[in-house]
Amino acid sequence: MRGLKNLVPMALGLMVSPETDIKPIRDEDLMRQAMKELNQAYNVFSNVSEPELVEIAVLNIKVAEKRFDFLVRELKRKKAE
Repeated sequence: MRGLKNLVPMALGLMVSPETDIKPIRDEDLMRQAMKELNQAYNVFSNVSEPELVEIAVLNIKVAEKRFDFLVRELKRKKAE
């Protein structure tokens, strides 16, 4: 069960040790953070021109989109329960 406790922080890219006592994070805060990360990734993409930086920006967008999609699926699952 300890692995499930770290699922959301891991999905958000946060490092969490098993001993860390995680306080509950509100769903609204998780979605707000995911949207912020997605917007930041798009902004970086819009402001780079070097090929390597464009590639990195595209990868960051993909990661942010995956996190956002994961959170949407989890929230839908929670509401269905």
